[in-house]
Parts: sequence; C-alpha cells; structure tokens
Amino acid sequence: LTRTQAIDALADDVDIVLNTNINAVFKLSGAVGRQMVKKGEGHIFHIGSIAGHYTYDGGSIYCASKFAVRAFSQTMRQELYDKNVKVTLVSPGMVKTEFSLVRFKGDSEKADKVYANADVLKASDVGRVIVKVLCEPAHVNLDEIIIMPVVQSPVTYQVVRHTT
Repeated sequence: LTRTQAIDALADDVDIVLNTNINAVFKLSGAVGRQMVKKGEGHIFHIGSIAGHYTYDGGSIYCASKFAVRAFSQTMRQELYDKNVKVTLVSPGMVKTEFSLVRFKGDSEKADKVYANADVLKASDVGRVIVKVLCEPAHVNLDEIIIMPVVQSPVTYQVVRHTT
C-alpha cells in the first residue's frame, strides 16, 4: 500500500493490509497459543512496527493495522501470563526488506528510494533481537521492544541520508 490518504484508499488495498497484518496474526497466534497452553510453555512473537506507536501522513491503514497488532499482543500477554506462555511484541522502525516493493506494487525504483543513502535496519538485526529475547531466563518476559535505526526519528519519521 503506497502512502495513501485515508479517503483515497482502495477497498482491495485495505483488505490486503487488514488480512495480512490483523487477521493472519490473530488466527495464527490463537492456533499456536492453544498448543503452547496445552504444552505448558511457549513464546509468541508478534512483529509490529513503529507505525503501531506513532502515525504518519499517508499511513492510516498500515498504522491502524499495526496499532491493532500491538493491542492484540498486549491482550494476549494479559491472557497468557499465568499459563507459562510468553508474548513479545517487536516493533521495528525502517528495515530494508521487500516491504517497500510490495507497498509500491512492484515499482523497484520507488522502493529503492525509500532506503537510498540511509543506514537502516536489516532483517538480521530484528532476528538477532528475537534470539536475544529467547535467551532470557524462564522467569523473564520482554513484553515489548522498539528497535530503530540510529538515523531514524521515531515520531517524525525523518531519516538522515548520507550523500555519496
């Protein structure tokens, strides 16, 4: 989904974002969570976004979906705390993935500009944080983590770009 004003959002785009970011997360977490409760242990990770904490112009549907994931994660944590199932929300800022290529519907030129000349996060940075969380002692649950590239401001979404 491109940066689209809420009043201009296409119904199909709205459905795709909500099905991917909300419906899939809710359904999969429920199914996995039930199995973890039966087993008596587990750890559920939700991948949120800084956009689930702060909104941005043109991000109404995406931000709303990530706010929903954040609320869902907090609720699951409240529901599972006494069942030995941990729940952690990881909310990254700008990460260089195929996200922008999808958002710009395959336009690689536009997608590449998002990350141009900026030292943003890689998927491996987010993965490393998740592995560190998994290494915590059994009695420790990290409820929520925000991971940002140093060059990105979380509220304004401004990004420092280096000239080449």
